[in-house]
Amino acid sequence: MEQRGQDRRVYAGYLMCPSGHVEVGETIGQTLRREMMEELGIIVTGSTFLFDIDDTDPSSRQEFRHNFMLVKSYEGIITKTKESEELRWLTYEEVNTRHVIPIVERLVDRLHQAGLF
Repeated sequence: MEQRGQDRRVYAGYLMCPSGHVEVGETIGQTLRREMMEELGIIVTGSTFLFDIDDTDPSSRQEFRHNFMLVKSYEGIITKTKESEELRWLTYEEVNTRHVIPIVERLVDRLHQAGLF
């Protein structure tokens, strides 16, 4: 999970999955690879689309469609970049005790039901 700064335009101050927006002409897979390089410093070598969920950002009230991908393999070492204030791993039990965006709770529940988390 990445800690978003209080000064961010959307999801300010929340813990959330590393993410980003799809650039014009990009596929979801291309977006995933670009964003993971920008936010975590890794090269995604294998991934699978899981599902999408619509959500409204609690801080800006802006609506988003989140496309969730499972990274199956990558090269490199996960590193904090300028995109986040902090990176941390959370256990299933910790998700409900942290200030995570509400959609992450829904994501984790779906992953847990599918036996992926």
